[in-house]
Amino acid sequence: MKVERTDLVFCGQAKLRKATRGIVLHHSGMVCATPARIHAMHRDRGWRGAGYHYLVAKDGTVYALRPEEEVGAHCGTHTALGRPGYENNRETLAVCFEGCFEPLPGLDCDEGMEERQIKAARALIAGLCRKYPDIAYLRGHGQMPGAQTSCPGRYFPLAAFAGLTPRRAEK
Repeated sequence: MKVERTDLVFCGQAKLRKATRGIVLHHSGMVCATPARIHAMHRDRGWRGAGYHYLVAKDGTVYALRPEEEVGAHCGTHTALGRPGYENNRETLAVCFEGCFEPLPGLDCDEGMEERQIKAARALIAGLCRKYPDIAYLRGHGQMPGAQTSCPGRYFPLAAFAGLTPRRAEK
């Protein structure tokens, strides 16, 4: 599977991930999203740049955003499981999907996902699982400990990605 380089310019100092234990799925929250638009939006939030590692476009194109070896900025620091400062980003890769899969007031919503987007994402995720054999889980953003979000949305087809991780046991 081909991954398109974006050559996004990040600011500040990168923090490197020490392990890869999971993949977190997101929606862009925008019916039309581009790598540059996501990067600018995340920089406007004061982040180094795009917080996701990959973007899967509706046409099936996969874009590399944040370098894989870096800690992402996609599902935040939360107090979860009785552990203050639990860091969801430290051991996960983030895959974002172009589209808005949650109906929100004033925004257009995608009520399904194109097969070519699903197929491209399945190939990406399968490749990441081969590269990082310690991956134990694949979750939507809202399924992460401490997350308070509907992302990736009620119309996001999570079931289309079930069974892709090499290790089924939770850590």
